[in-house]
Amino acid sequence: MASIEFLDNSIHDYYFKAKDAEMPGEGILEDRYSSISLDEDSIYMNDVRFYIFKSKTDSLEFKVIKEANGKTIKEAINHAKMIDCDYELNDSSIVLSNYLATLKDNKIRGQEVKFKLYLP
Repeated sequence: MASIEFLDNSIHDYYFKAKDAEMPGEGILEDRYSSISLDEDSIYMNDVRFYIFKSKTDSLEFKVIKEANGKTIKEAINHAKMIDCDYELNDSSIVLSNYLATLKDNKIRGQEVKFKLYLP
C-alpha cells in the first residue's frame, strides 16, 4: 500500500496525492498537486479524489466515477472507459489506488477518477 499525502479537504472532499517515487513510470510533471509519469505504453496521473457523504438510506453505497474530455461526448466516454484505477472492497475496509493509468494512445484528456462513499 502506498503512502499518501492529504493536500486539501473539506467536509466531504478528500484530495490525495501519491508520493512521486511511488508512481510507476518516469516522472514528467511533479508539483504539489499534480504528478504525471510515463512508461513505454502508459500514462499515470494522480487525479484521484475520494468523497464521503451521508447516505439517504440505511445502506452503505460505493461508487466509482471515471471522467475524461474529448472532442465529442462519445470520444469523452471512450477515454473515460479506458481509465484503469484499482480498488478493493472488503468487509470492513476500502483500499484505493492513488493514481490512475491509461494507454499513451489515449493522450492526456483531463482524466480523473472519483470514489464516492455513502455512509448511513
